[in-house]
Amino acid sequence: TEPEAILRALQFSDYATRPVLVGGGMLHLDNRTVLYSSGERFDASSAMPAPATGTHYNHDFAVNPLRDTPELHKRINPDFNGWWLCLIPTEVLKKIGLSMPVFIKYDDVEFGLRAKENNIPTICLPGVAVWHQAWHDKDISRTWEEYFAQRNRWLCTLMHFPVPSKKFAFRMLYEDAHLGTKLLYSAMKLNHMALRDLTEGPEYIVRCLPQKLAEVRKAREGFTDSLVLHNLDDFPAALADYEPTFIPSDPKTVTKIGLKSVISAFFSQSSGIKDAHPQVSIMSKDAIWPAFNKVSSALVTTADGNGAAWFKRDSKLYRKELFRCVHLAANILKQWNKLSRLYRESDFCSINTWQRIFNHSSK
Repeated sequence: TEPEAILRALQFSDYATRPVLVGGGMLHLDNRTVLYSSGERFDASSAMPAPATGTHYNHDFAVNPLRDTPELHKRINPDFNGWWLCLIPTEVLKKIGLSMPVFIKYDDVEFGLRAKENNIPTICLPGVAVWHQAWHDKDISRTWEEYFAQRNRWLCTLMHFPVPSKKFAFRMLYEDAHLGTKLLYSAMKLNHMALRDLTEGPEYIVRCLPQKLAEVRKAREGFTDSLVLHNLDDFPAALADYEPTFIPSDPKTVTKIGLKSVISAFFSQSSGIKDAHPQVSIMSKDAIWPAFNKVSSALVTTADGNGAAWFKRDSKLYRKELFRCVHLAANILKQWNKLSRLYRESDFCSINTWQRIFNHSSK
């Protein structure tokens, strides 16, 4: 972080006539002229972050300088600012509480939404930013982070959308089906684990904090996609290299093609469990669902390029896990009103809850 960015955020906050959250943009650490975001909103239809209205992701100032980009000159009204850089006055914490006591994802999103509901806006201040590791260097669906991302994502949604929507159930199934088309069966298991844990309520979420990471790591064991080796010579040579041919078009066309891919994978009788060689090798950046169509197994590099895993299709497992997700999604939708009220009315985000967590950890 440039010290100047902190000084600007502090000075802006000092001159504000009422408490505000002052956020800074995120610049890619590996491509330092690219602004990932200058503020985001929470899209209720997908239960995921999206660019703030009138903005877009990954603006490159080397191509389009700030002076020539009027859309970045105007004020934007985000729901939240990512906690790569965000100034939060102490009086805000006293008024609305602390963040959710959950690990690694969506605590910033939920806090911003809660502040907004309490008439405390987020201001994304031009000229304030921090360099941060880019998301394209990560793939959380291939790590233990997938559990925390999905659990906290739906926890955030429960906290702020008390009325259930069929779109929520669709998104739960969509994520599962999407992961399965990429042969990421370990991620499907973590998704189901996350959905089950949500139904246990806030007291369980707090109580399980000390041991949950170990449980999640254990749950990933035994899946071919989770076995990463750092020496490619430890794998049999792939029979071919994957050449990207998929060209994204309008969203409706992509959705239609994706649905066909899911149906094909669901009814497939193919299995790569006994493959002597990976059918193809796929670079991490190309490992999207079209790359796995009709592929029995694939050698896929990790996002950081330091290893690879041999993904193997298991069509029976895919069907089994999808049916499990249908049951879990239906169960959560059925209990949505009760769960939402339970989380919203608890002292989940209070200083007392955080104190309990730290006291327990110290013992």
